[in-house]
Amino acid sequence: MTKDNLNSAQSAVNWFEELGLADFVAVDLETTGLDPQSDQIIEIGAVRFVHGKASDKFQTFLSCPKPLDSFITELTGITDSDLQNSPSFLEVAGEFSSFLAESVIVGQNVDFDLQFLSASGRRIANTSRENLFTFRGRHVIDTAMLARIFWPEFTRFSLNRLCHEFGVTLEQAHRAVADARATGEVLAIMIDKLPQRVWGSLAGSLNHLIQTTTHRSRFFFNRLSVLAKDIPKPVAESIPPLHSDASSVEIPGLVAWFEEKGVFEQNLERFSHRPIQQEMAELVDAALQDNRFSLIEAPTGTGKSLAYLLPALLWTEEERQEERQVVISSHTKALQEQLFSKDVQDIALSLKQRISAAVLKGRRNYLCKRRLNLLLRDADQRLSESECLRLLPLLRWAELTQTGDIAEIGGFNEQADPYLWSQV
Repeated sequence: MTKDNLNSAQSAVNWFEELGLADFVAVDLETTGLDPQSDQIIEIGAVRFVHGKASDKFQTFLSCPKPLDSFITELTGITDSDLQNSPSFLEVAGEFSSFLAESVIVGQNVDFDLQFLSASGRRIANTSRENLFTFRGRHVIDTAMLARIFWPEFTRFSLNRLCHEFGVTLEQAHRAVADARATGEVLAIMIDKLPQRVWGSLAGSLNHLIQTTTHRSRFFFNRLSVLAKDIPKPVAESIPPLHSDASSVEIPGLVAWFEEKGVFEQNLERFSHRPIQQEMAELVDAALQDNRFSLIEAPTGTGKSLAYLLPALLWTEEERQEERQVVISSHTKALQEQLFSKDVQDIALSLKQRISAAVLKGRRNYLCKRRLNLLLRDADQRLSESECLRLLPLLRWAELTQTGDIAEIGGFNEQADPYLWSQV
């Protein structure tokens, strides 16, 4: 199948229908706290979506036997007076259950909502009434989970952040109907973009891993593996060769960069001349020129990064035939990332040329694809169910990354999951 034919075939497929999402209900709850056993639901919001469009909604406040904590009122805008004369969960349970019907349930970190509904259902259940909210065998989609899997490069995965990333308007954050509507709209956009974010081998790997669990979204990944089986893997962008073009540019002397109306001030919007920064740069330059040690302490606000980066660059460019190199060891990876992604780029912008620079880290910062593939093969024997789910965000990134540096993605936190990361 050619690429044009494949694109045509994809456009002809209704992905909502094929993924079992032609009709789904986005759900959100506001509660008095985080514990389903001791805290209460104070607002239920649900919005039905048909083929990705909102079509109906359900909203109600629920009575609460004790005054709301001021934090909850500040967060949600819900007051004790809003809850006065509101029905109990028992009084609305039947109507809400009927609204959900057999539709797929969608939520942001949806397990939180399901646990509260299940606990509330148990409290009102008795010999004559079954718990309407056990969700046994129910198909469920978590938008935060999908975002981590298919957009692992995002840095955060809150509903606010996903709305920002996907251009969804969140009109009244932390109110149930508004959050539910936004969640449904986020999912609709995800499904619309999914054909460009998935391919056959990835869908197969995701399905293989999640089928080792009892997660309620298994239906989705099973259907996705069939739907995406003919989509080819995209060609990863290659990393440009590591070299500097600065030889074609006449580089100004050190003082010309830091002085008033100098190179930095003309090219960097937030740069301002600081005598102490220039003084430090001159000390660094002198140490390099004289091949001696220099121990420098400077206060916050000096602009230390540029004060040692620029002299280092100028020193390497003085005698290019010597192929001089400078190693900068930072105290934290965050500072290392700032130096590489911001400060070096600021110098390159001012120089109007690329600069030869590379990030070096210990091996524990990098993915081993061989170990990942072995872990996937034996996942049902080596991993718990929760570990399988936490591994999912690595799979898309692993097939495309050119470096294997875990810092590239936010969908997997190696510091919060050191054991799992140590396995790959």
